[in-house]
Amino acid sequence: MARGLRSNAMNSDLINILFITDENYVMPTSVSITSIILNKLPSTKYNITVLANQISEDSIKKLSLLKSQTVEINIKQVDLEQYININILQTSHVTKTALLKFFIPYIMSDEDKILYLDSDTIINCDLTELYSTQLGTNYVAAAFDYALVKMPSLEKSLQIPKDKYFNSGVMLLNLKQLRQDKVPEKLIEYKKNGNNYFMDQNALNKVFYPNAVMISWAYNYYNVTKENRLNDSQYYYKNMPNSLTKAIKKAKIVHFADRKKPWIYQRGYLTRFYLYYYKKSPFASNKLILKKITYTEQYKKMLKFCLLQNSF
Repeated sequence: MARGLRSNAMNSDLINILFITDENYVMPTSVSITSIILNKLPSTKYNITVLANQISEDSIKKLSLLKSQTVEINIKQVDLEQYININILQTSHVTKTALLKFFIPYIMSDEDKILYLDSDTIINCDLTELYSTQLGTNYVAAAFDYALVKMPSLEKSLQIPKDKYFNSGVMLLNLKQLRQDKVPEKLIEYKKNGNNYFMDQNALNKVFYPNAVMISWAYNYYNVTKENRLNDSQYYYKNMPNSLTKAIKKAKIVHFADRKKPWIYQRGYLTRFYLYYYKKSPFASNKLILKKITYTEQYKKMLKFCLLQNSF
């Protein structure tokens, strides 16, 4: 560990953060960590662990460049097959590496609490306030996801109230309670037999319910929300600015949750916002070649949504 940093058990002021990545997501992971570092308070100390599924030595070196006196970077190479050996269908933008989320309590066995972040996030704030959220005996603190509002048939299938369904891209996890209740085993059992449209999110919601603390949208503002605003989800949009630029400025964590990632596609303001941090990351010297979004791609997205309404 970096000098002056000790485990959370010995230092209650140390904030434990976790990412999960494979080689394809090392660059976004480094950009997210860069944003964490640039927006932290000088006194805040982060202990960042990256669970890596078969990443290269060059990627390890790049991530390690982000270490400092107040930010430790620990890279754990983890083979998914050690933990799970089932045939899983993979969605187009979520890899099965995401299933390592199920085993965080056991992989991070020395910690009682950790803040998990998806790699496609930008952190606009110091994370002390979020990390201080009281969990009690709840498993997780996370922000609302409107998927069940969009897909009533999925709500019926999961039997979870639509305002209690959370997005798994930002989760403050009660590792001690999850281990005590043997939740990882329950997640795998559900993954084998339950509704698995989303790679990990449905399982996490079904097994965690009702032991979840719902937190502000500002801690997980995912960029597709403004494109899919719904009249019957006012509880989600409370205090959210009407414009995309104002929402991103007010958001504490921005989550690029859809398939059109701003480091792959030209997304206007979203891409400019992302590039600010990219250009300060260890990958800054790698030039990005951005694709244009065509009307055909937008049509396919609308068609897929219509089909999903009747797929559960």
